[in-house]
Amino acid sequence: MRLLISKLTIVVVLLLGCSFAMAGMKVKVEKDPEVDFTVYRTYAWEKGLSAAYENIQYVIEKNVDRELAQVDLAKVGKDEADLYAVSYALGEQLQGTLGGFYRQPNWAWGIITTDSRLITKGTLVIDLVDREKNVVVWRGVAQGNVTNIEQAVHVIEQVTKKMFRKYPAR
Repeated sequence: MRLLISKLTIVVVLLLGCSFAMAGMKVKVEKDPEVDFTVYRTYAWEKGLSAAYENIQYVIEKNVDRELAQVDLAKVGKDEADLYAVSYALGEQLQGTLGGFYRQPNWAWGIITTDSRLITKGTLVIDLVDREKNVVVWRGVAQGNVTNIEQAVHVIEQVTKKMFRKYPAR
């Protein structure tokens, strides 16, 4: 029974950690109100500003591909595409230090603690560009902080889902 409670506690803590990571993520979506999105049937990737890590760029593209398939857009070659999908992944690494002072009520002295972490303050922009007019017709922007690659992968999945919930319905 005690082992079950310990495992359950670990799962709850991990889920809460992911929730707090998402709570700090801001997602904004803009679209051109003059555009009829029902005319778009296909897309292709165009070069933007890739993520610093190749595997993170792969995760971005994989998640955007999944979401575009959900709104019935087919991935094709560049010359056949109605839209270009372009991603811009920007990140700034910051060193964060958390500290504290602990003292028992009857002690004359205490213990100082510090915890140093590398935090990436990041922005992910996904543009959908009308290939013929060469104008952005839809843009999703997510901003927030991540502390490791595993968290970044989870956050990318969640923010792309959130972005494309606001894609105009057919």
